[in-house]
Amino acid sequence: MDADYLLQRAQQEARKAREMTEQGGHKMAIFAHRELAVMYQAKAMLMKDSAGATSH
Repeated sequence: MDADYLLQRAQQEARKAREMTEQGGHKMAIFAHRELAVMYQAKAMLMKDSAGATSH
């Protein structure tokens, strides 16, 4: 699993949250998708930061 994959997953989860919001989906499901998007993005940023730190 690499940072690009995690960023892609973050975008997918954010899209799911938007679609569910537009469709009047359950608030807890929307919240879960938003949380997943943030988690994936944070992990990707950490991976990129650590990769940059090891290459210097």
